[in-house]
Amino acid sequence: MRIVPKHSILFILIISCTSLAAQTVLIKQTVPENFEDKDEGHGPNRAHFSYPYFALGVHTDGYSHENDTIISPVYGRSMEMRFGSRTRLKLNRFLGFGIDYELGYSAHFINLKDAYALANFSPDVKKARYQIYTIGGASYFQFNFEPKRGNQLGSYLDIGVFGGYNFGRKYSQTLKIGKEKSVYKLKKLQDFEKLNYGAIIRFGQRVWAIYAKYRYSNSFKNKTTTGNYELPRLTFGFEYFFGKT
Repeated sequence: MRIVPKHSILFILIISCTSLAAQTVLIKQTVPENFEDKDEGHGPNRAHFSYPYFALGVHTDGYSHENDTIISPVYGRSMEMRFGSRTRLKLNRFLGFGIDYELGYSAHFINLKDAYALANFSPDVKKARYQIYTIGGASYFQFNFEPKRGNQLGSYLDIGVFGGYNFGRKYSQTLKIGKEKSVYKLKKLQDFEKLNYGAIIRFGQRVWAIYAKYRYSNSFKNKTTTGNYELPRLTFGFEYFFGKT
């Protein structure tokens, strides 16, 4: 009788142990009815779910519905950061509705080739920027592409609107005359709009998302007297969600 080699026995034992300890792939089975006993009634695919998020985006010139003269940004430095909390209501497996609450900071560094558009224009300007601090939010409909995603966000598309109050409105510029440098600052800008609003679209997968925002509201008041100039309306960026999503 032929004796089974030792390495064959070891191989069989390893396969057997691995099969016993292996986890069943969730995507091949339906979520059990008592799944709330395992997730404690909380999770991305429950009826109600809230989670914090962080967003980072870049401002870019481009289309303007009012045919404004867009003031060119300094790419890589003209950015926005947002921190907030998102509450999502699951309507069905394919559709959800959400509301965001957030604090935001936006910096618009002005390309010096457009420095003539600044309210305090000077040929000696070497750096200029607007800084906006905002409290606001957004509401959106969420379209899910993975109806059998288990208790997770899956892949989805959000389409909605945003709005906010610009409680901080600052302008600063650095001038250089000869070897001397001076900084000029203005706070609580009176010619800057206090409200902002527009549209947002977002594509996400699990804890990451990319987004595009278009600001429909104007940045400046009295455009007929300021030359119809406008800060960039388009913003592109990404979001990261904290927690198990």
